[in-house]
Order: sequence, then structure tokens, then C-alpha cells
Amino acid sequence: MVERPAIPPPLLPRGLIVLYALAPLLMTPMLSSGFFATMPTSLPRDFAINYVAFLARPLGQHAVYRTVMPPLIARCRGVALRFALHLAATGVVTVTLAFALHPLIDWIGQAGPPLGTWLLRTVTTTWLILIPALVLQELRTRADAVERRWQDQRQAALRAELEALQSRTHPHFLFNSINAVVSLIHDDPDRAARTLEQLADVLRYALQSARRERVPLRDELAMIEDYLEIQRARFGERLCYTLDIEPGLGDVTLPPLVLQPLVENAVLHGLDGGARRGTVRVVGRRRGETLELRVDDDGPGLGSSRHAGSGTGLRDLAHRIALLYGAAGSLAVGPGQTGGVSAELVLPVAETAA
Repeated sequence: MVERPAIPPPLLPRGLIVLYALAPLLMTPMLSSGFFATMPTSLPRDFAINYVAFLARPLGQHAVYRTVMPPLIARCRGVALRFALHLAATGVVTVTLAFALHPLIDWIGQAGPPLGTWLLRTVTTTWLILIPALVLQELRTRADAVERRWQDQRQAALRAELEALQSRTHPHFLFNSINAVVSLIHDDPDRAARTLEQLADVLRYALQSARRERVPLRDELAMIEDYLEIQRARFGERLCYTLDIEPGLGDVTLPPLVLQPLVENAVLHGLDGGARRGTVRVVGRRRGETLELRVDDDGPGLGSSRHAGSGTGLRDLAHRIALLYGAAGSLAVGPGQTGGVSAELVLPVAETAA
């Protein structure tokens, strides 16, 4: 599992820009002496003084927090040390801006507040706004860190479970494929050799796909065709198959080895272990934002096959789909339209498109 980068320590919330823009409307009556007794002509001047201060300070603060503060905060491991750094940095920036703005405030206000009063006022109002915001940001960051750790643990558990299910699939179809080769060794050695080459291709695909979360549909279908040829070596002309895939779906990706259990069931139950002929049909279609894959057989139907399987293949596949896609993916097995059994796998294209 790829480790996520560490969450950076909290910086200034972006919402402070809006708060600073609204603050003059609330703070001017409290900061301007005799505000309600002044003439209407002095009101624009009082608001202009506070808007200059309240808009200049956040611009300076955010500029410092985007350039200077990130590496400094990253080195502070404790909450108290980070909090002290926040206070020091915002205090220095505020005092510097207050000194720079005081001549302009004097000019706008026609002899504005004394420098000492102006410094105390700017630092106090800055901290009154910043300290609660930083506390909330710290709490939000801690909550996000807990959520991310929970998600990482959940993903690790899901990945381990998926790998266990997939590893259980490999020996399942390997056992049946080897049986097909063994049945040919004495009767048709040349065909047994060709079948072993196809089995090697199938095993190579299985081993490579174990390290991949998604494979192109064309690769999955190539493996299915090799698998069906191995089964034809076992069942001979009794087994027929067709691959009916809508053009343009080769680049769509899907979890590896999701079609193989369906095809295996169609072969084993469709031919019923007897002398009858059977046909397996693999169909692939896109329906809007979903990929529909269906495997049909013309065997005796559900509950009528003489082949006694363990049922783990379909259960494991359904479990894999549920883990990967939740309610967005599904596996349905039921009677075919013309007899036999039809197994349909539905996957969201948005999740599987290359």
C-alpha cells in the first residue's frame, strides 16, 4: 500500500478573508469614539480607516503563511510550540503593517489615533480573529488525521482480504486445468503439449494479474480463450464457445480473474459431466455508465447439474465485487432465456475505464 503524505500542520483558514471583509462593519462602531454622535459626513472616513487596516492585514498574514510559515510550522511538533509561533508571527506581521499604515491612517482620518493606541488596537483585533480560527483549524486537522488513518487501515484490510480471495481462485482453476491436460497425455501427446503451453499462458496471466488491481478487458478475454481451449482439449468437440464482445471495450479495465469463475461454472455445469454437447457464450456490452458481462450456457439449468461443485468460486467472486464496488457492482446468477444458466456481472464504467 502506498503511504499517504503526512498532513501539514494547520495554516490560516481561507474563510478569514471573508471575516476580515465583514469585520469593519462590526468593529467600526466599537473602535471609533463618538461614532453614533458624529456627523454622517465622518462615517465614510471611519469605515475607510478600518477597511484599510482590516484588508491590508490579512493580505500580509496570508502572504507570510504561504511563503515563510510552512517550513517553520512543520518543524514544530508540539501544539503549544505551534501556537506560540502563530502568535509571534501574526504579532510581528501586524505590528509591521501597523507602522507602515499609520501615516496613511493619519492622512485619511485627519489626525488619526496615536501610534501606541493604533498598535494596541491592531494587534488586539488581529488576535481576537485569528486565535479562535487557529484553534478550530487545529481541531479540524486532528479530525482529518484520524479520518485518514481510519481510511488507510480500512483500505489495508480490504486489500488483504481481496488478495486472499484472489489467491484462493488461482489453485481452484489450476486444479481443473491440470486435469484436462492429464486426460490427453496418453491419447494425444502433441495436443497435450500444446495445451500445456496454453496452461502456461494462463498461469502467467494469473501470476502477473495478482500484482495488478485492474487489467484490460482484452487481456482477460485472451486468458478466457486460452482457458476454454484447455477445456476443449479435455471435452473435445462436445464443447463449443463464442465470445460476443461489443467493439471498443478492449481498453476498459476490470479486476483480474472475474470472468474465469463464471466460464468455469458454465463449462462444468453446462456439459453436466456426461456425454451431451454444450455451448458457452461470453457477452460484453456497455449500458450507459455500466459494463455488463454475461456468461451463458445451455446446460440442464440451476439445480439440475450432476456436477457437485463447492460453490466457493461464485461466493468469492461476489465478495470481491462487493468489496471493490459496494452497491455499484453486482453479480447475478439465474436461468438463461433459452435454458441453462446465465451469470451476469455488472461493473461501473466510471470505476473501470482506462
